[in-house]
Amino acid sequence: MSRDFALQLLAPWDERLSAARALQHSWVKGVQPAGLVANEQSNSKEIQQKTLCYTLAVLMVPNMLPYRDFEQLQSSFQHNDSDADGLVPHHTVQRILRGRCALKEAVDAAMKIVDVHKSDIFDLCSTACADLIAREFFAAGPTGQPLMGPFRASDLAPRMVKRFFEVFGGRQPCVTLSSLRSRLRTATAMEVERHAGVKYEEILVGFPNQGNVDSQILTSLLVANAGRGTPLCGDYAGSVMTTDLEPLVSIRTSVNNFLRGCGLPSLAIHDSTDQMP
Repeated sequence: MSRDFALQLLAPWDERLSAARALQHSWVKGVQPAGLVANEQSNSKEIQQKTLCYTLAVLMVPNMLPYRDFEQLQSSFQHNDSDADGLVPHHTVQRILRGRCALKEAVDAAMKIVDVHKSDIFDLCSTACADLIAREFFAAGPTGQPLMGPFRASDLAPRMVKRFFEVFGGRQPCVTLSSLRSRLRTATAMEVERHAGVKYEEILVGFPNQGNVDSQILTSLLVANAGRGTPLCGDYAGSVMTTDLEPLVSIRTSVNNFLRGCGLPSLAIHDSTDQMP
């Protein structure tokens, strides 16, 4: 992954990662911030709870966000994505969502939860998830009543699980894989897969083909999948093994030319990937 990250940064300017996209690379996301080492266990649990809320939101968007509504959100996002890299900063998404939800506290709390890796960078998928959570879970309530917390992922997750079964199971506290697939065949789902980097079949990997899925099984499956089928897993998973070596050889050739110019010995260029540093 680190090699892939370096090659992406050394690519020609028109193919090179933007700064925001670089922060979303799988290798960068996997680095443990030094300041959190002492609280590694609690931080890991927080990430699990945030990922669970994020994935539940991804699953509920197709049935809770009408097609035209998602289209409007997508249009606003693309209009503000000035470099067209599919990512925008925190303050931009905050402005977009506050235009859709009057309670700014609801928007801020939702954005904090879906920004699982605390990058302050949002793609269309995380923007849609924050929009759903803000409007349907944090801002929904009696008109005129003050917004009440808590707004932590651990408090939100049980509420989202309950709503999930209301959406997909009706009055039943369980669902089947076939019914899930059936309910995910909406116009919004097609747009989410086309434009937001989601693959619903990958999210459903591991779900039993037969039998019911209750709240405990659902939570366990989604936590185990850890954001699989969503942009949380990154765009680069598995790409390292298939990376073209030509750019690396070209880079090393340039380095050798520089070394020879300085009167230093050249680096050897091997054909086998297992001999490359």
